[in-house]
Formats: sequence, C-alpha cells, structure tokens
Amino acid sequence: MKKQERTFGVEIEFGLKRDVTDESFKSEFEMRTGEEVIMQTGRYDTGHSNTKWILGYDSSVQVRNHKGYELKSPPIKLEEIGRLKKVYDYLDEVGKVNKTCGQHIHVDANDLTFKQQKKVLIAYLVNEDVIDMMHPVSRRYGTGVGSRYCGSGVGRQQISYTHLTDAHSTYETLLQHYKSVVINECIRKIKKSRNVRQLKQRGFGDKFSNVKLDERYGTLEFRQHSGTLEYKKIMNWIIFLNQFVIAYGFGPSVAKKDETRDNGRDRLFFRKVSQLFKSTKNRMKTYGGFEIEGSERSTEFLGKRISHFIRNITGNTSYDRAMRKVLEDRGVTFNLRGGNNEDTNES
Repeated sequence: MKKQERTFGVEIEFGLKRDVTDESFKSEFEMRTGEEVIMQTGRYDTGHSNTKWILGYDSSVQVRNHKGYELKSPPIKLEEIGRLKKVYDYLDEVGKVNKTCGQHIHVDANDLTFKQQKKVLIAYLVNEDVIDMMHPVSRRYGTGVGSRYCGSGVGRQQISYTHLTDAHSTYETLLQHYKSVVINECIRKIKKSRNVRQLKQRGFGDKFSNVKLDERYGTLEFRQHSGTLEYKKIMNWIIFLNQFVIAYGFGPSVAKKDETRDNGRDRLFFRKVSQLFKSTKNRMKTYGGFEIEGSERSTEFLGKRISHFIRNITGNTSYDRAMRKVLEDRGVTFNLRGGNNEDTNES
C-alpha cells in the first residue's frame, strides 16, 4: 500500500434528541452530508461497511433526554478528511455529548508489520504523559468518568482522581504513573509479545487500552479522545494520529533499550511537548515521504489544548493539587491568581 493512500475511520458516540426518529435521521443525514447510512438502531454491534456509515445503539452513552448511539464511518482517505465536516455539523444540531461519550479513531495499519505496530504502541506509551494533557481529565489515567474503555498504556493500571481523596496519596500515585521505571517494564512486556493475544493478556492493545490493535480491520484504534461534535477538534486529532503512526511505525524505535531520566517522562514537561511535535514532524518527512495537509495547524491546535488543560488545573481538589505538584516537579510554573506561566523555551 502507498502511504499516500492510507485511510482512517471514526466511531462517534453521542446522544440523539429523542424527538428525532430513525427515518428522519436517515433522510436528513443523507441529504445534508451526501453520505449513505445504514440504520441498526436496535442493536449494539454495528458491524462494518466499506462504503456506508452505520448508526447503532450504544448503552454506554448516557445523555439526559437523548438516545445513546454510535455512528461508525466507512474507511476514509486522508485526502478526503473534509467529508467529515458536514457529518459533524449535522450531528451538532441533533445531538449532544457528555463525559460518557468517547471518540474512537481507526488508523490504517495494514501496511505495518506486528513489530512496527508495537513500535507505535511503545511510542504512544512513552509520550502518554504529553498526549494525556491534550484531553480533559475524564480521558486520562484509566478510570475517570467516561474513560473506562480508554485505560492508560501502563497496562490496565487504574488511576483515578475520583477514587483518591487524599492529595498526598494522589500525588504519589500520579508520580508513579509518570516514572520511567514503569515505562521500562511496560516496554519489556510489549517487546516480548509475539502476537496480539499475548499483548492483550498483558493488558495492552485491548478495549481497556488507549491504543487497541484491531485485527478485524487491520487498524490501530485510538480510543482516548473525549466525545465531541466539533469538526475542528477531531480533524486535528486525526491528522496528528496519522502522522504519529507513520512517524513511529516506519521510523526507528523510540526505546531501543531503556527510557532514562534524560529522555523519559521525568524530563521537563514543555520541553518534551516540543520534542514530541518536532520529532513527529521530522520522522514524518523522513520515513513517510509526504506531508499531510493541515499538519502544522494540527500541531499548533493540540499545543494550545495542552496549555489550556494545564491552565485549568487550578482547583483545590486532591487531583488538582497533586497534578500541579507533579507538573511543578517537571518545570511548569503555576500562578493560581493569574493563570500559569510557561517558559517560552519549553512550550
């Protein structure tokens, strides 16, 4: 497969207004978007189609006064990502999302070997502390509200501010989550796996992981994004993920041996943010051989989201206090009266 012909798919969890019937949704959706949709609203398993969208029931979606659904796309070429805009614009009129909703992105991995897929999994794991901060707290660390099915890459490790009330113990737990020694052990488990079954037995690549290896479709499924009906948000995330898969799947491993304090999670946070974006861009150019339209915009957008979510860690909950200390240990300065100050050399 040529890298330029790579495809992706989306699974959109959302609540649909109760007064919108199946018939009206189908007719309006198809007229507004120019896409065809298969209605399977009486069942959860929506199956798969290479040409049509599929709407199915989703009991995990709990939006007040709305019906819980999942809308699954067919494979879409990267160059046709603009097709999504009309879909999201329509859903934004008839739907609603909350913390029980997620957004799953499938990235084509049919041209990657199992070894290359593991390299992507490891790269996501090593950079998970940065990637986590691209998302709201409900999509971090595994058991926050709405994140049961997007667990941390440390292998089903359940970390949740909702279950820890003491700031000190929360800090110790979060600090452990960021330690390179934890990453090293996880990397060894991933490298020793000879197939997807072994990966799942060790807690990686299953539905409780941020990244799932989906053998049915030959994709890498990224489950971490929160529910959204905003095209701009999901477009930039999709572009980043496609760059990420190409950059770290086709490029050299980010962890040939151990992740040390110099290049693991313990380094200055905003320096690592900068390095992730820079490395992904350079690897994409070197090993991808082409540029995805909007890649610079995607990086800028996600960088702003990181800053936004960090600026909002200003509360007095045990989680906020502990998370501030974890980030302060890595060079982030908090000014609770006037917001956060970030060293321009590290942002």
